[in-house]
Amino acid sequence: MSNQSINGLSNVQIVLLAIFDLGGETNLIDIEDVALKAYEYAPEKFGWRKYKEKIDLRVVSYAIKDAMIPKKGPSLISGNYRHGFMLTKDGLNWARSFATTSESIKSSSYRNKSISEKIILEKNRLISSTAYIKYISGESGCITLSDFQDFARVNEYFPVHAL
Repeated sequence: MSNQSINGLSNVQIVLLAIFDLGGETNLIDIEDVALKAYEYAPEKFGWRKYKEKIDLRVVSYAIKDAMIPKKGPSLISGNYRHGFMLTKDGLNWARSFATTSESIKSSSYRNKSISEKIILEKNRLISSTAYIKYISGESGCITLSDFQDFARVNEYFPVHAL
């Protein structure tokens, strides 16, 4: 996984990819293995603030917890800290989708942060948003204002003319 394709991903998304790459489609993956892989992908996100070479297991735990909360959309990870974690159907679908677009980024000759790469990263952000997941699940009536604002990258502080 290149750092180019990791830029712009949330901690939850990086943890999903770590579980996917460790075989979490069919096997339970220990949190420590997830932490090592996530740190390998994004040491600046999963390292301690002061001692950057140390892995912050707490950050990995928070990302796993967030991915398991169904109120933010479908649960993307199942399992527990004792036995390990694996991807749910929705988590696996997202990881496969990202892996495909990530391969196209790596195989291209575009320079870092090209328009094409930004489009792919934005597409991944949008398709993993709660609003989009609710929409494709036929639950568009359940999309909250907060879901939409996250999708559109706006908030209540935007001036009316910008909205």
